[in-house]
Amino acid sequence: MRRAIDSFHRERQSSARFGRTAVTGHHETVEICVTRTGQNVVILGDGPLADELRACFPVQGWQIASLPVPGTALRDVAGQLDSRVYNAVARSGYRTLEEVAAVCDGALLDIRGFGSKSVDNLRGVVAAQLAKPGTALIDDRPVTFTGPQVRELASLLGNLIDITTARGSDAIARRASDMLAALRPGTDTSPGSEAG
Repeated sequence: MRRAIDSFHRERQSSARFGRTAVTGHHETVEICVTRTGQNVVILGDGPLADELRACFPVQGWQIASLPVPGTALRDVAGQLDSRVYNAVARSGYRTLEEVAAVCDGALLDIRGFGSKSVDNLRGVVAAQLAKPGTALIDDRPVTFTGPQVRELASLLGNLIDITTARGSDAIARRASDMLAALRPGTDTSPGSEAG
């Protein structure tokens, strides 16, 4: 098990795009996926090998990502996703929307037959589902930002709008635009406007 983790760590350090690695044993295959933030991982799998692997963390600065349990079942959005996308993600071991939301794009792009459009489709559906009230990841408590934090967030949202518009991810661009508008009341921030 330690060799598998050492291999994961070496692969992660040698490749900027690296997103996941497979560990095989005990008649099962488990995936270690890198999250979008920090040195966190998501272990995909339910069997004894997955449990044994989870017990090895934290290790070499990596830790298991904290996700809500039981999470929102991936099958809850099956009808909203292209069937090819849903089947590929389910076959790869993802069980919850929170797992999908947590992992980096590299982990999703490593899924056989997945490209940027598949990732955009999946991310858009998962984000919309997780944004619904009562979902495990939603915390409705108000948050206060300082002036510099608001400016930084507005800048990041503006960049997100530009990137997603250029990639043709209109749903994500609209959501980012709505968030930016909430930061700047009375300003037109829709994709294509000069104010965003």
